[in-house]
Amino acid sequence: MIRLVAIDLDETLLLPDRTISPRAKRAIQGVREQGCEVVLATGRMFCAAEPYARELDLTGPLIAYQGSLVRSVGDRSIWRHLHLSAGQLLQLLQWLEEEPVHINLYVDDELWVERMNPTAERYAKYSRVAVKEVGRLSRLALEVATKVVAIGEPEVLSQLLPQAKESFGDHMAINRSYPHFLEFGHRQATKAQALAWLGERLGIEPAAMLAIGDGENDLDMIELAGIGVAMGNAPPEIQAVADFVTASNVDDGVALALEKYFHLH
Repeated sequence: MIRLVAIDLDETLLLPDRTISPRAKRAIQGVREQGCEVVLATGRMFCAAEPYARELDLTGPLIAYQGSLVRSVGDRSIWRHLHLSAGQLLQLLQWLEEEPVHINLYVDDELWVERMNPTAERYAKYSRVAVKEVGRLSRLALEVATKVVAIGEPEVLSQLLPQAKESFGDHMAINRSYPHFLEFGHRQATKAQALAWLGERLGIEPAAMLAIGDGENDLDMIELAGIGVAMGNAPPEIQAVADFVTASNVDDGVALALEKYFHLH
């Protein structure tokens, strides 16, 4: 008996034009009519994911920032928020500022950058969020931040990843949500850990969960859930751990998986 469905957004639920198909909307509605909780689980900021939750009439918890934030869409109350501390941030930002990458810093559900550039503009347009230009990030008197993302050429990030894991891996969650993104968050800020925490709060075992995703940042969530579904457009290593591989996001893979497991017609 599935009691909770967790769905990733980009390259999973969303079509390439970043909309949700009518078929996927109907399937999600059908799942909810069976009394099942539907939760969006995304690396996006809460403010960038919330419009999709509202479009689907979801008012419950939303997992944002790879699991750093669990927040209710209905009353916007924060259920759980894991931060990077000032000391961790300073060390990380100083290191990244020496590398050929653009840095996104996320504070209080706002996106901060040193200065506007084509990378920041593209990201803002894609995510439909405002960007705040704040000057050199490592000089800010920060108490905490939710997440840091280094954006750069995939081969540059591939070289930085081992150094990142060596320097920060003991006290941060580090992952590649996309080939050109290297993300840093609280050690427990993964989708699976957020989902497990949420399950405890709602009284739902992981065995009663179904999770759908496509990326490296969805891997642990797909493994955790009683039924893990990988998208047809997911890399082979993600598909390998899934219980079911559905169609791609272009071919309504989310709707197809929900129709299969919830016997929707």
